[in-house]
Amino acid sequence: MQKYFKERFDFKMRKSKNMVYTITCVGIMAALCFVGFYYLKIEIPMYSRAFHFGNTFMLVGALLFGGLRGGTAAAIGMSMADIFTANYAIFAPGTFICKFIGGFVCGKIAYGKDRNGEDYAYNATGAAVGGLIQMILSLINVIITNMLAGSSYQVELTNALLSLPMVTFLLITSIVIAVPLAMVINKSLISSGLKNKF
Repeated sequence: MQKYFKERFDFKMRKSKNMVYTITCVGIMAALCFVGFYYLKIEIPMYSRAFHFGNTFMLVGALLFGGLRGGTAAAIGMSMADIFTANYAIFAPGTFICKFIGGFVCGKIAYGKDRNGEDYAYNATGAAVGGLIQMILSLINVIITNMLAGSSYQVELTNALLSLPMVTFLLITSIVIAVPLAMVINKSLISSGLKNKF
């Protein structure tokens, strides 16, 4: 009986510690996504868009901690950045959904079949697919939100098509930075034993 309760107690303690680590990781990556968009950005008035590093941290979080954690962190961080940016606040609800889906897909591909985010090819594939999905969803979010605010479909579709070169460049930059960066950090987490705590 004593052994049973001890095992139950140890299990609950491990679960509690894992939850603390998970919340910490999500919080850190959400903060980095926020900083990457809110502070590390360059407005491009020509396209009514901004070049930023929020998507880079979205991919890094998903590649390091999996789809659910990475997607949640990206959704929280990027939507909060929208809320605190006057011109983007209206897009925050859609941003939450877009970034969660993008991060979730990226992480699910990188961590499928016990890959644990250690396979460079799958990481790159996950980053590309997840990044592309969130890019398309983000464009749709902008079109629908602006139409609900009174803009016409033709105007929004034209603006979306004109912004494609810039958002594509942003996507490629995010992938090129995020994949090798995540691989380096992941190896450090594994060698230090911290990876097993998540």
